[in-house]
Amino acid sequence: MTQAWSIYVELGRCDAPDDLYDDLHDRLATAHPAVGTAPNGNLSVRIFVEASTARQAIDTGLKTVSAALKDLDVTAPVVGVEAVTEAELDRRNAEKDIPALAGVGEIAELFGVTRGRAGQLTKRDDFPPAVTHLKSGPVYVKEQVQAFGERWDRRGGRPPKPVLTEVEKVLLAALRDAEAARSHAIVAWADYGTDIVVTSGEGRTFVVELKDFATAEAESPNEAIAKLANEKLVRVTRRNDRDELDVELTPKGAKHAAEM
Repeated sequence: MTQAWSIYVELGRCDAPDDLYDDLHDRLATAHPAVGTAPNGNLSVRIFVEASTARQAIDTGLKTVSAALKDLDVTAPVVGVEAVTEAELDRRNAEKDIPALAGVGEIAELFGVTRGRAGQLTKRDDFPPAVTHLKSGPVYVKEQVQAFGERWDRRGGRPPKPVLTEVEKVLLAALRDAEAARSHAIVAWADYGTDIVVTSGEGRTFVVELKDFATAEAESPNEAIAKLANEKLVRVTRRNDRDELDVELTPKGAKHAAEM
């Protein structure tokens, strides 16, 4: 029982003139041809033949293409051939195409920003994941990147300010006020463990009474300091083995404290 087969033939010729495509198409007209260029630049031909087996289909297809080339007095060696049934070809054509991809350079062009800024955006938690990593860097589905761009808030182009609890705000304010003679303050826990004592370089003492802000989710002094350090608002160094810390406001912390 015969069936229709698609025969794809790649010919080892990269310099085919434009009229050869038309002439070859005309010579193969009864085989429903598609004459074009392979990804590597070679001349390519696809025709349809009727055959019982793949071997018969390939033999018929090669003879048909070779005869057309001979009639046109064209010499081009066959470098590849593929045979698939017409049904399989239809199935492949129905599959969804590979989506357009975008690297950091393309993302920068899409958003009108520098490559450095585009690289920063790809590290955001809400940025679409990379589909693969090439030597040139990660690549992303372009459609997903464009969707991110539609919801991205460009105002200021800066990350949102850290959200602090009342405890952390009061502690940050005390550190700001304590920075007098030096760029850091000494922080120690009060004897009863619920307050923080902040001492400036001039010896002034600021007691941050955490118990005044006690809630069901009350923070310990350690948690408050750790949060400020994690948000890069302060730099912390322990003073030897004593239960005291050298705490220095970072530029980010100083700016945040000044705006409170």
